[in-house]
Amino acid sequence: MGNRTQIWQIKCGWELCVLVCVAAVCWRASWPQAKADTVRYGGVTVSGKIIQSDAERVVIDRGQNRQETIHPFRIELVFFDEEPSTLRTAKLAAVAGRFEEALAGLERIQLPDNVDAKVKQEMDYLQALCRWRLAEASANPQVMKEAADLLEQFIKQNPQHYRLWQAAEGLAQLLLSLGRQDEAQQYFALLQKAPWPEVQLRAQLASARAALAAKNFTEAEKLFDALVAQSGNEERLRQMAIVGKARVLAETGRSDEAIRLIQETLQAIRPEDIPLRGQAYNALGLAYRRAGKNKEAILAYLHVDLLYSNVPAEHVECLENLVELFAQVGQRERAEAAAAVLRERYGRTPGGS
Repeated sequence: MGNRTQIWQIKCGWELCVLVCVAAVCWRASWPQAKADTVRYGGVTVSGKIIQSDAERVVIDRGQNRQETIHPFRIELVFFDEEPSTLRTAKLAAVAGRFEEALAGLERIQLPDNVDAKVKQEMDYLQALCRWRLAEASANPQVMKEAADLLEQFIKQNPQHYRLWQAAEGLAQLLLSLGRQDEAQQYFALLQKAPWPEVQLRAQLASARAALAAKNFTEAEKLFDALVAQSGNEERLRQMAIVGKARVLAETGRSDEAIRLIQETLQAIRPEDIPLRGQAYNALGLAYRRAGKNKEAILAYLHVDLLYSNVPAEHVECLENLVELFAQVGQRERAEAAAAVLRERYGRTPGGS
């Protein structure tokens, strides 16, 4: 019996040793993956060591003589090995659209004095990104100005950062929303120098919108027409350019053509594309107003108020128009109700800022 017990103990000890060795091997195999840099873009996630990250390219060494080059403007998320887990958590919250949660997480991070510079840059960009998105959602001019200041500061301090293109596009959009077209144009010009056609076309669209906002209708129409011709397979970009062109038509006395163009385009815009449908119905409302058809204009703007109010910029535009239109047709109570939403939700006064 003693020999059997001893054999059993030896056998169990050997099996335990094997399990420990297997566990150690598995842990060592997974350790590089857990400690690696990670990049997510276009729904694809790659891990390895980032050996270059600048405004032109991000290069990740995946081991075994494999390197992958990624266009920075396509990047959705980057995790650096050196960054704290709390920063990663904040990034994930931002990617999920929980911007206030991400900002709260950033405030709790205490970095050591000798922290790698790129970790501080990641935090600065994430803060600017969250402020930008929250400013868009608020449509509040003061909040947008503060976000624009953060993005401008990030760009000036990090002119070759891989997030340059996203930051420049965000800043240009905020400046345009604030009515600072001349300042926005310098960032549109920067985006048009990007080495990728996709970024150049988006910058051209933004420039066309800036020209429209500045009432430079001849230049705006030329840019929108060029976009429609150049957009190729970028169908959504083409539709946005058509909506912009329709606004030019409405503002230059061609309202009937504008109405026809928008109605045709609305049939092609995907039902789930809420932002673009909101833009189109606001453009339709404008065209009807310029044609002197106030009741039809009210119906177009009500589409935005009732169906697309979760797009702040479009909602603000429709409310401002509804305040005026309801007053013109004698519906004072509805005009005041729209004005109240402008004040309470967006901090704006009708006809003001």
